[in-house]
Amino acid sequence: LTEKIQVLPVIHGSGSFTRIIRQKILSSKSDCLAVSLPPEFQSSVEQGINKLPFITLSALREKGGACSYVPIDPCQPIIMALRIAMQEGIHRAFIDWTTTDFEPRHHIFPDAFALRQLPYEKFCVSLLPTIVRPSAGSIHKKRASWIAYQLHRLELEYSQITLICSFLDWPWIKEAYDERQDYSYPEPTDGIPNLLQMQNRLI
Repeated sequence: LTEKIQVLPVIHGSGSFTRIIRQKILSSKSDCLAVSLPPEFQSSVEQGINKLPFITLSALREKGGACSYVPIDPCQPIIMALRIAMQEGIHRAFIDWTTTDFEPRHHIFPDAFALRQLPYEKFCVSLLPTIVRPSAGSIHKKRASWIAYQLHRLELEYSQITLICSFLDWPWIKEAYDERQDYSYPEPTDGIPNLLQMQNRLI
């Protein structure tokens, strides 16, 4: 993105990307890891990471009765990145846009097993034509603009920032960053996420 900001887009839940992210974080000189998760999830997610290898879930009830959640699974690229950052003493910033009514997206990605033979950068570029622009006023458009704004703020304090985000957000975060697009402030939440065991019990 800039000399200060490296963006590593991922496919969530992909073990192949988890391996790549581990290598890239360990070989970087990052002093700040930014992730596309809202800030209210930071405490419970990091508590869950400290409980690995036991799998937990950071969950927040939305206003419509649905649930936003983050699986704290070592096969998740973002969780691997946060785990390494915690071990290495790298600052962590949760910079996604908070919403009480998340809009799910569905996208068919190619098999990430190809990363065993294909360079990460080439794999990323090959996906660009398949990524659909978020509609104006959508939550995902607001998220991209907010994350871009947070990156501008972080680069005032840190010298080497690594952002982990979804492939579906990567081009629009870059666009919003380059154009310094206007942003909307996040929505307030009614509570904080709880850390759950896989048996759905509060820890």
